[in-house]
Amino acid sequence: MKRIFIISIMSILLTNCSFNYKQKNNEKDLKDAEQVSSALFKELKDQDFESAIKFLDKRFLEETPEEEMMKLFERSNDSLGQLINTELYDWNSEVSYGTNTQGIYNLIYNASFEKGEAIIKMTIIKYPNGVMKILGYHSTSKVFE
Repeated sequence: MKRIFIISIMSILLTNCSFNYKQKNNEKDLKDAEQVSSALFKELKDQDFESAIKFLDKRFLEETPEEEMMKLFERSNDSLGQLINTELYDWNSEVSYGTNTQGIYNLIYNASFEKGEAIIKMTIIKYPNGVMKILGYHSTSKVFE
């Protein structure tokens, strides 16, 4: 009886545990994040700002509502012109794998536009369900000064 009790307790404990491990700066994680950033850049290049909004996380849009973000994309486009090219300058990531896979990715791009250059910093979040969204987006340029 005591043996059955111990086995039952161990079974309960093991089923309630989550098994995760963290990994930093994995190249595969970079490729996952770049799929999101590339999709956003495609919409910005096509000047389809409404479609670009769908890549932004709901928490991002709580701080910067859709209408305001649309205006920021439009003002950036007016100042810098059309996006021509982006090149990844730096990145880092921290992803937990296992029962609850999730992660944070920070990407920095050098971006070329018709009327100048910009640095675009992006933070992407990966949720346990695998969905990836942009949690932070910041663009700086001498053209804005």
